Amino acid sequence: MSEPIPPRDTDDWTYNQILSITLANRASAFISMLGSGCIILMILRPSKRDVKLKLMYHRLMLGLSVHDFLSSFWSFVGSWAMPKDNLHSNEMIGNYGSWDTCTAQGFFILYGYFSGIVFNAVLSIYFLLFVKYSWREEQFCKIEPYCLFCATGVPAAVSMFLAFTESFNPTIKWCFIQSYPINCEKYNDNEFECLRGEKGTLYQGLFAIGPMIIGFLVISFCMTSLYRHVREIERSSQRYRFNSTPSLRRMTNKKTKQVFKVACWYVGVFIWIWAPTLVSSTLFPI
Repeated sequence: MSEPIPPRDTDDWTYNQILSITLANRASAFISMLGSGCIILMILRPSKRDVKLKLMYHRLMLGLSVHDFLSSFWSFVGSWAMPKDNLHSNEMIGNYGSWDTCTAQGFFILYGYFSGIVFNAVLSIYFLLFVKYSWREEQFCKIEPYCLFCATGVPAAVSMFLAFTESFNPTIKWCFIQSYPINCEKYNDNEFECLRGEKGTLYQGLFAIGPMIIGFLVISFCMTSLYRHVREIERSSQRYRFNSTPSLRRMTNKKTKQVFKVACWYVGVFIWIWAPTLVSSTLFPI
């Protein structure tokens, strides 16, 4: 006789609804893999590799793309890695894995997700230091080991901790930070007991929502500072151009707007990419 499981919002979902979620997840993950793969090939192309890898910018882009590809690959694997004998099997399609493959999937999705956020934040800091403070490549090389440690070492340590505490458990799409059975924390005063990941909600806040919020704040600060710096340079230039013409002023204002748009796009794309995945994987464990 199987263990009783708490009620869920997806209990009355049809097969077609579950299939739609599964296919949408794999489609988006596949597109992400293609995008990351193209960037990796562009940087590592033999004719350009030696030149590109001399710059920290390209090394950061390579690291970001590799980790995004890793996370996207395991997202594409989806339900295939989830254990076939789990209590939510009736709400899953194609769960052929085991608890070991489930843990591995959660590990690499979180690791790539966490690393991607840090790499994005480091890139925004790189832009700010390069434009506002005129840093040279020699200066960047001095801080690069610390940046790489934050972008790879910290996410790896967090992922290993969560794997050790059995915090990676199945949802419908994949294995991620989640109590098992789902909602066991919510109903733990009743007859339902958490069999794994009993601190899933806490760890979701610390290691999934927390990094995204911090990353958003860092990127927003850097892009705002960058825009203000460029704006101040243009204003100073206009004050000292006694022969400045209306057309010249329009041109400088256009440059400022372009920098502002880039900053908005950088922050906006970051939110657009990560927010839906974060919400669906934590607040709505489907």
